[in-house]
Amino acid sequence: MVEHHPDQEKSRSSYLGLLEIRASENPDDIMSWVYLMLEYTYHEWWEKALQVCKDHLLTWAALNIKSDLSKYIFYYTGKCYRQMENYSTALAYLDMAAQQGSYEARLEKAEIYLLRNEDKNARHEMIEMMFMLDKGVTPNHFWMELVNSTTYQFNNRLGDVVKKLFTFDGDDKL
Repeated sequence: MVEHHPDQEKSRSSYLGLLEIRASENPDDIMSWVYLMLEYTYHEWWEKALQVCKDHLLTWAALNIKSDLSKYIFYYTGKCYRQMENYSTALAYLDMAAQQGSYEARLEKAEIYLLRNEDKNARHEMIEMMFMLDKGVTPNHFWMELVNSTTYQFNNRLGDVVKKLFTFDGDDKL
């Protein structure tokens, strides 16, 4: 068996060209495209990562919907759209990933809701998120850890958003 270990002397970016060659030489190898897409997202090249998703990964994910890999393809597609500020499309893909149990997708959705809290149309989504967080959540559940997490500071951020949600000026309507 051949084992490959990264060369600690080289930067991660030196492998990008090899991944591009691997994917182009093996167009039917789904993992080649997944690794390439992940590498593009690592470098924050959202357009390139999204193009790989559209051209090579989304059809496979739709045909293999039960695969764990498909939820991550949907998640990274949504993440790319989010980073490109196409929030409605991002939410659609993140919903597909979340339906398959992706906590990362739920986190991205929550981030979008928090980002869009100034948008009157996002108020409905924020209220839905609050119900989602509240409904069926037990203290040891992932969401409670997330809300109380000091890393994401959702607890403080949600408090600020809730204040904005229920402070209306003039013609604001839910």
